[in-house]
This record gives sequence, C-alpha cells and structure tokens, in this order.
Amino acid sequence: MTKLYHGSHTQGLKEITPKESGHGHSYVYAISTFPFALIFSVPVRNTFIASWGRLKDGTPYFCEKRPGSFDLFYKNKKSSIYVLDSTNFFQKENMWKEEYVSNEIEKVLKEIRVEDVKEHLLMLDREGLFKFIPYKDRKEYFPDIDEKAIQDAMKMIEKYGEEKMLKAIKRWRPDILKEVKLQLKKKK
Repeated sequence: MTKLYHGSHTQGLKEITPKESGHGHSYVYAISTFPFALIFSVPVRNTFIASWGRLKDGTPYFCEKRPGSFDLFYKNKKSSIYVLDSTNFFQKENMWKEEYVSNEIEKVLKEIRVEDVKEHLLMLDREGLFKFIPYKDRKEYFPDIDEKAIQDAMKMIEKYGEEKMLKAIKRWRPDILKEVKLQLKKKK
C-alpha cells in the first residue's frame, strides 16, 4: 500500500471529506511528501509573498518573497499531517504534479500532530529534507524572482482589476509597487 499525506490545521480527524478548493470540484487533496503536506497544513498561504516547490536536487523548499512570510504562515501554528492510503487517489490535468485527489471520503491511517509548524519545518531543514529560503537569500536561488513577481502582479491586475491589486501589492509587496506602477503607465 502506497501512502499519501494530507495536511490540515484541524487536529483529531478520523476521516477526510472531499471539499472544493479552487478547482471547481470537491476532492480530498493529498501530496506525496511530508514537507509539502506540512507547508499546506495551515489555512492561509499566499503565493504573492512566498513560493514553494522543488529545488534542482529535488528538495522541497519554501522561499520568502517578502520578509517574515515564513513566520506569518507557520510560527506558533498547530496542524496535523494525516497519512492516507493512495488507492482512491489520482492526478488531474492542470493540477500541480505533486498533488493527488480523491472523490471518496478517506479513512485516516495515522495522524502526526505538529505543535509548531515553523519549528517542524526548520527541523526538516536541518535534516536536509526541506529547504527554507529566507527573503535575504531568495535571489541566490531564484535570481529573477522579483521580476517574475512583477509579471505575476501584472497578470493579476488584468484578472482582478487595477484598484484591488494595487492595494494588495502595497500591503504585501511594497518592494515591487513602484515598478508595477511604471509597467501600468507604459501600457496606457
């Protein structure tokens, strides 16, 4: 039996029920690696101020795009990682390759309670199973991370509107606000 992981801020679950989560369908979501389950175990994440994925060597990472985003998401946050049987899970087109879904209510095989997600991720970092990349080191790993953030911001402005997104940029990414406004001027 192959196992998958489901991260949740709700502890003590005996089964995981399908829920809608942005893909237009109700699924139980699971992931193949423990560090990613831990990353997704908190209720709020924001790709505007952080990114996650795998480094070239395959190590799962979390990279701050804004100082303090790691603490914002994970410091003093409790969660549980639920181990699930992979039998009912499948991958869908246009979903992240690390992600699996099931239409069924899934029985929990094991619960791993985490008292502080930040400290647990930092422990995995020390063990070489995960890489935390603080804001000050982001360009060492991703030299064009800020330029991509500006491109992403421009796409979000097209999708959600200039007024709404400029407020969000001012709040979450003030470091790119000036360049985004310049880009908007050029488009007009």
